[in-house]
Amino acid sequence: MRPDETLGYWLMQTMRSVANAFSDVLQASCARLGKPYTITPPQWFALSLLASEQDLPIGTLAQRLVLDASVVTGIIKRLEQHGLVERVHDRTDYRLVRLHLTGEGQELTHALASAATAFNQRLLQGFSQEERELLLQQLARIRVNALSTREEALHLDAST
Repeated sequence: MRPDETLGYWLMQTMRSVANAFSDVLQASCARLGKPYTITPPQWFALSLLASEQDLPIGTLAQRLVLDASVVTGIIKRLEQHGLVERVHDRTDYRLVRLHLTGEGQELTHALASAATAFNQRLLQGFSQEERELLLQQLARIRVNALSTREEALHLDAST
């Protein structure tokens, strides 16, 4: 079987194309806003999640983004350096650190939201609402199948 005859190949190619195009959109948007930095797609997803679910612990953010906590720590560190996110100790449990958007972080997230929405609409251009819903359902099913395959492989590795 040739690589271009497999689902994995097309998903990987699509993911790379989408990620690169979204990166370009975010870079252009940051430049238009006069920012001295560029927000990457993973940083955008972290910012937008923090905008919708305020004060998340880093572990919860990592779970929501489906990334390792160490990766999210690096993302948050860069966002802190840009003055967009701050770590705030929980008032009842001082050991727990929550992530909070700064005022600038809220403004930037709001400013970039329209670019992200327009990009998403562009990706789905030509799809009916029914096709969009079906596509998301199919991608979710593929993800579940991939996760179950991975769990089986990890289980086999552990038993040998």
